[in-house]
Amino acid sequence: MIIDDVNCIFSKHQVSGKYQQGYEEYGNLFKLLSTTKHRSCLIINSSEEIRELSKPQTDHSHVFTLELLGLDDDGVNILKKFGLKNEENYQKLLNIYQGTPQYLQIIGYLIQELFAGDTNKFLQLDQPFIDIELTAFLEQSLDILPPSEVELLHFIASQNGSILLSELENSHQVYELIVTIAILNEL
Repeated sequence: MIIDDVNCIFSKHQVSGKYQQGYEEYGNLFKLLSTTKHRSCLIINSSEEIRELSKPQTDHSHVFTLELLGLDDDGVNILKKFGLKNEENYQKLLNIYQGTPQYLQIIGYLIQELFAGDTNKFLQLDQPFIDIELTAFLEQSLDILPPSEVELLHFIASQNGSILLSELENSHQVYELIVTIAILNEL
């Protein structure tokens, strides 16, 4: 059985992993799947970590998780299909956009259309370059976060370079900060 986009049943603007009204029983299902011996095989896809399934895994565990990272060779193939110039820049683009297929599709199209496929010209812009479509995609991702997490992300994004924990403590209440950082680590 495949359960896709589990993140859609989580509450928006709430602590990570809290279910929307009417979907709370999924938490019980996931807990049973992780604690009860069974012969079922499920693939569960979510862009947000499912707490009930995120316990440390052992050899006797019933649940195994796989975090999908960005693409490497397949990411290069996405960029190649746009016929972009200067293939030596493909790895830079993969790094900037973290090998995320949707980002690479958007950026590949933009480079092809706006820069005649010239990756050198595109990379002269401030990176990462965010267009309207990519902005909409990111806004959709931010829309589910609680205000405290969005505020923290805005603060971090507004800083130049590294940020010390003490700088964050000066800008936010310590308790909220610790909770928020723990939540962000789950994403």
